[in-house]
Amino acid sequence: FDAFVHSFLYDESNPNSVRSAMDYAFNNAVILRPELSSRVLQYVELALSSITDASERSSEAEDLYDQRDVTDDMLAFWGAVENSVVDQTLKSFLFVGKYLERLDLYTRLHVSPTELKPPLRKLVDYA
Repeated sequence: FDAFVHSFLYDESNPNSVRSAMDYAFNNAVILRPELSSRVLQYVELALSSITDASERSSEAEDLYDQRDVTDDMLAFWGAVENSVVDQTLKSFLFVGKYLERLDLYTRLHVSPTELKPPLRKLVDYA
């Protein structure tokens, strides 16, 4: 179990790990820095820093609970995007991607149609 958790969270060579996802998110956000602003980008950078630090000191599955900072930073990123002066078209594009990915995940996990409705509604609103 510990090996699975470590691989799922921290293995940068595993393209399905949280660490890899954070690397990809940061690389994409850096490209959008002029549109997003450094202030908004800093939340992705903080999340990446937290997951990188955790990967270097992680040894047990209990470390999973130490990932709250990563979650908080990513939630702060989405809030900063929502409340920023970013062009509405770009903002909508970002949220369309977010909800497409959420729907993709939910359908892979065979989530009930009732639970699919809220992200589907948000996707339609942003589209």
